[in-house]
Amino acid sequence: MQLQGSAFSERLTARDQLSTVGALCGIGNTRVEEMLTLVGLEGKAADQVEQLSGGQRPRLSIAVR
Repeated sequence: MQLQGSAFSERLTARDQLSTVGALCGIGNTRVEEMLTLVGLEGKAADQVEQLSGGQRPRLSIAVR
């Protein structure tokens, strides 16, 4: 079960959210783009997290892990 609540910054884009976490973990931008594609959010990469649907937010959460 995946809850719809998250600790994401609502104002960051999906790409920026992954890039921020990736920078902390030593993961480059190429991997960030791969993860967005893997979870089907490549078309939403420039959207702010607050604009993502209730189904897209859990996928972003999966990409962060």
